[in-house]
Amino acid sequence: MSQASKLQTQYGLKDTFQNFFTQQIFSLSRSFRGSVDAKKQAIGDLVHSFPPDTMSPVWRIKGE
Repeated sequence: MSQASKLQTQYGLKDTFQNFFTQQIFSLSRSFRGSVDAKKQAIGDLVHSFPPDTMSPVWRIKGE
């Protein structure tokens, strides 16, 4: 989570829409109890339930 915050600061992009999805991943990661493989599977399943593009529509404005 701190690494994600550092990257947001480094690139100057804080996407609150995408933050919703990353917070779900962090929350699952913190609360999950079990093997590493089971944790990876649970996170993978969660990510597959997300929409194809989790970036805010504001950042998807088409250029020229």
